[in-house]
Amino acid sequence: MDVKPKYTEVRKYDIDDFFIENLQDIEFPLSVRIAEFIEKNLRYIPSSDLVSYVVGGLVMYNNKPVAFALELVRPLGDNPILSDIEIISMDEYLDLMNLNLYIKSNEYCKDQRLKGHS
Repeated sequence: MDVKPKYTEVRKYDIDDFFIENLQDIEFPLSVRIAEFIEKNLRYIPSSDLVSYVVGGLVMYNNKPVAFALELVRPLGDNPILSDIEIISMDEYLDLMNLNLYIKSNEYCKDQRLKGHS
């Protein structure tokens, strides 16, 4: 008798080999924290066959903020593809924030809704 899965998970994005290689270069517990942050907080990515996007992210690790840059593409009609990741300086992260090119955490979005911002 075949066992059927209890649920079906919808995949949010695809992952490029280069992304995996660079994620493996990051200290393991930190890379897990970053991957969990991306999984939990990455939202809408515009579709374009010609443009890749770079967004910043920020996680806490050993009581210190660690900033990273995530490159992704989303071909028309396909899932976004995570293509590259690297640790960046806080100045670089702040530059991405100023351009509104950063991953907003669910906590940030919840706080903004409570304050009446969009």
